[in-house]
Amino acid sequence: MGVDPAQVVAPTLVLHGDQDRIVPSSRGEWLARRCPSAQLQLCPGDGHISVFDSSPAALGWLRAHASAR
Repeated sequence: MGVDPAQVVAPTLVLHGDQDRIVPSSRGEWLARRCPSAQLQLCPGDGHISVFDSSPAALGWLRAHASAR
């Protein structure tokens, strides 16, 4: 990636479909474990594209964290 996830200090949401066959959910789990500010949200039954159905909830998360700053 060219970035050390441990250096990310901004609130970060890692949104990943647990049925993703292109990028396995283990990659999202790996990233969330290494990024101290990350919150992992695995979306049951979602794949690589269908995870975008969670966009409204992700935008709500972003709104809540942006207003806290």
